[in-house]
Amino acid sequence: MKTAEAAKGRWAEIFEYYGLPPFTGKHHYKGECPVCKARGKFRVDDRDGQGTWICVCGSGDGMKLLTLTQSKSFSAICAEVDQLIGNNYQRINVPANSSAARQRQRVISKFSKLLDLRGTSAAGYLLQRGISRLPAEGIRFCDRQRHAGRVYQALYALATDDKAELCYLHQTLLDGDRKADIDSAKRLKSLQEDSYLDHAALWPFACFRYQRRSASPKVSKQHSPVIRFMASIPGR
Repeated sequence: MKTAEAAKGRWAEIFEYYGLPPFTGKHHYKGECPVCKARGKFRVDDRDGQGTWICVCGSGDGMKLLTLTQSKSFSAICAEVDQLIGNNYQRINVPANSSAARQRQRVISKFSKLLDLRGTSAAGYLLQRGISRLPAEGIRFCDRQRHAGRVYQALYALATDDKAELCYLHQTLLDGDRKADIDSAKRLKSLQEDSYLDHAALWPFACFRYQRRSASPKVSKQHSPVIRFMASIPGR
């Protein structure tokens, strides 16, 4: 069972183990917020058994609070919580030399060199579709994208799972500030082996509209915030 699922209803003991404030319901904790150190502003209401909390600095569930306070990787925290609550979750390791791994490394390398959206034709493309607030992470602009013997521009969007592992690359080919007038203007590439994707839990958002319109690789019913953003663009 996934760590977040197994931890449901167990956050009181998990927080105690990590020295975090106890549940307070609608009342504020009298001590300091473990994130921002503000006094008397933090409370834990544990909605739906998810260890939910709220403060002037932000809010989230139990897993988010652990990632903000423990100075450890998400995978390390999950392993600790699994051991604490007795959750025997078998993680799948993808071979480093697999074809998907090589493709993933190529995408990561290219993505790191791409441009932010602001000031590009991609920003104009999104603005025409009513998107004026540009995403800060996970989506970038490629000013030279070769496809079928031509050079276009492209939006690159990365989708990760709940373990922050890269799973998909979504591309939208552009011709200036408009979507390229070709059948394959929208493309989805899987960046993990099928055996991994079958068990991956992508971030909990609505189904990706792209999946219903094309013969793309099989996608889980849940998608990352970036994929949801791409799917929400009117008239894509």
